[in-house]
Amino acid sequence: AMKRCKKLKPKLPELPDCVMSHIFSMLSLKDLVKTSALSKQWIHEWGLRMDLNFDLHNMFDYNTIQDLPKSLPLFQNFDFESEFATRLDQFVLHYQGASIRSIRVNFPLDNEHSDVIDRLISKGISKGVKRIELLFSSEINDTTTDFIWQTVPYRFDTTLLSDTDSLTYLHLQNCLLITPMDFSGLKNLTTIVLDGLIDSPSQHILSHLFSESLQLEDATFMNCQLKRTMIITSPKLRHLNIINCGSVDYTPSYLINALNLLSFEYSNHRLSIITVNAPRLLKVFLNTAVRAKTPYPFYRIPGLTHIENLAMIICPSQ
Repeated sequence: AMKRCKKLKPKLPELPDCVMSHIFSMLSLKDLVKTSALSKQWIHEWGLRMDLNFDLHNMFDYNTIQDLPKSLPLFQNFDFESEFATRLDQFVLHYQGASIRSIRVNFPLDNEHSDVIDRLISKGISKGVKRIELLFSSEINDTTTDFIWQTVPYRFDTTLLSDTDSLTYLHLQNCLLITPMDFSGLKNLTTIVLDGLIDSPSQHILSHLFSESLQLEDATFMNCQLKRTMIITSPKLRHLNIINCGSVDYTPSYLINALNLLSFEYSNHRLSIITVNAPRLLKVFLNTAVRAKTPYPFYRIPGLTHIENLAMIICPSQ
């Protein structure tokens, strides 16, 4: 009877690799984790997923924070944050793929879960990740109670990136960069987007970043809290965007020396002193609709002799 039972034990169907690859590409990450309960062999199939996207849809089947159950009190959203971090960590601990192409986390995780985030980054670096996006919203509005849920910025220690030559794209939101002055781990970075960065005056992170990232071609800085003059010296930089950067009591100046710069966008509620050495510059967008009245709003323009496309937002009085 026992032998008969063993013979009758059902076996999971063996499907062609192309079919398995398609099936796993359609699964959310939380469902991908559940497949290990069906077959331990399927854990190895996770290696077919080289683009890892951790967000509400992939982890909870919701599309936005506002889609969470309406009956759920706001303070219980923190339970979702911990559960999100737990599921993410479980995926990282069980992932056995040979390589990772990209990592994207779009969820308001904060520094309380830094160990989980650090393990995710380290796993990606060890498997040759090319693209990292950490989108940690700084605040979430609860429209039902008008309450604002704020998160503590994740402290991103850039020494985590010291052993990588593969990373070419880095997008950070609501992160506090910790960068030693001898750091040199972004040699092949071509694109960087920093949103909500807090730059320490003692470290001067951004200027150091340009001096080390010699392959950088595209740079965007949004809502960054800058406390001193920003020096941008880059031999290959082609596109530069500086949007709403500074602090309440300080508007930084910019010294830009980029011989291959083709386009430049600057927008702020206050005018900065901008010195540009960019002989190939073709396209410029300036938002000069500043709150403070300035007698010479166009003084930068005549010196940029190679411009072919100029767009400006100005006050009626200008």
